[in-house]
Amino acid sequence: MRRGWLIGLLGLGCAESVVVGDVEFEPRCEQDGAVKLLDLADDEAVGMVQPFDGDGFRIHIATDIEDVEDDAPEPEYPARSVVVSACGEQVTDLPPHLKWVFVWEETLLGCDQMDSLVQLDHLDDPSPSVLARRGCGYYETEWGLIAPDVATGEVIGQLVAVRSLGPGQLEVHPLVDELLLPSPEGSYGYLALDDEIMVTIAGGAVSSYRLATGTSEIVLDGVLDFQSSRTHLLYRPDDGVADGLTAVILRDRQTGTEVVLDDAFPASVSNMLTADAAVLGWPQLPEPKWFWARDARPIVPPTGTSIVGMTEDGMLWLASRPDTTNVVEFSRWWEGQAPEPVLSCRDCYPRGQGYAHGLTIYAGAYSSDRGLWFASNDGGPAQLLAPGVHEPYSLLLNDRRVLALHDEHDGYGRLVLHDYRDGSAATIAPRVRDSSISLTWMFSSADDLDVVYEVDVPDGEHALYHARLAPAP
Repeated sequence: MRRGWLIGLLGLGCAESVVVGDVEFEPRCEQDGAVKLLDLADDEAVGMVQPFDGDGFRIHIATDIEDVEDDAPEPEYPARSVVVSACGEQVTDLPPHLKWVFVWEETLLGCDQMDSLVQLDHLDDPSPSVLARRGCGYYETEWGLIAPDVATGEVIGQLVAVRSLGPGQLEVHPLVDELLLPSPEGSYGYLALDDEIMVTIAGGAVSSYRLATGTSEIVLDGVLDFQSSRTHLLYRPDDGVADGLTAVILRDRQTGTEVVLDDAFPASVSNMLTADAAVLGWPQLPEPKWFWARDARPIVPPTGTSIVGMTEDGMLWLASRPDTTNVVEFSRWWEGQAPEPVLSCRDCYPRGQGYAHGLTIYAGAYSSDRGLWFASNDGGPAQLLAPGVHEPYSLLLNDRRVLALHDEHDGYGRLVLHDYRDGSAATIAPRVRDSSISLTWMFSSADDLDVVYEVDVPDGEHALYHARLAPAP
């Protein structure tokens, strides 16, 4: 998952830029440029790339549905997964019953087509051992892998811990009985925070289990859903009334004090709880309701502004409501102080990019002038990082360089690296699938220097590449 959290409004744009300069890569596999990992068939498209066992890659490949004949029979497993060595010289196909594999505590594990967490003897193991049914939503802790174990089609099962006794030796320990999943095909039914695991159990109660001590307690009864921080609970009680409205309650976990934030809020609309704030209506409502978690007071921004984000230390990002000229003012704001302006722009909006160190803003109504700006949490005005970028096909990297797809057409474009320090833009590859931006985002290396992309040239090369950008000086 990418760093931090930031609430923003979403939008679309177009892209065009002039290429100047070359991209500098870290040398890999005895070569200076990008490394080809895998050749692809004409009807294949890469869905995901993840690191595997230190220096390799696991790659999920799907059939490109646009290239499949309308009357062709649907395969039993329409996708395949492979493990590729660091330099692409060795490719191992996974059996079709496996979605993906990983190495944990020197033991080979995987996820099968039924979402079960399994243990394998080797990559092409035809009958791996099931550790936890529906256990692919595991959570890694120092006490083991915490996972649900619920039979397919059922909603009640167990929460278990998978623990290592040494390479290739695992034990499964039940932690919580009567774990309740939201639906037979729903989410994984638990919330993890430090050594605490909170689960909904049969009957609608919420149980807190401490991994460090092995103790548990019921913390809520009869709830529809809940969220937790170290200090508070945000939940909706099950009132038994089928009117689509519920109360939303904030509880102090130490004192037990409860405050009703809204007594009739739509049950279908999401809420969010952080260390500092409870937010009702995020991300569906245009004007979510913000409250300080510490005392349940409403957070009321200055007149004519809306809250679009909050930092981990409680500083808020504000945007003025567009006037008749579509001009928006962005600013930093601490409650009780005057807003600190960072950018005034026409036809612009913040993006929910998820970077804890600042706010990203797309400004400009047309492809010729849309730019990506960045305002740091630390102060100062916003800075233009890249001109003419298309929001869904651009990615802000950790050192504030921007990876973007240009000249997009029919799902393909030119992969470009923008450098804010000198305003340059250099082409990495002249024709890649637009999914290359999301492939790099999902890869999500800690230093943000890894780029993975799918080259696809008509009547030419179709392959997956990996490169490491040289660190910014």
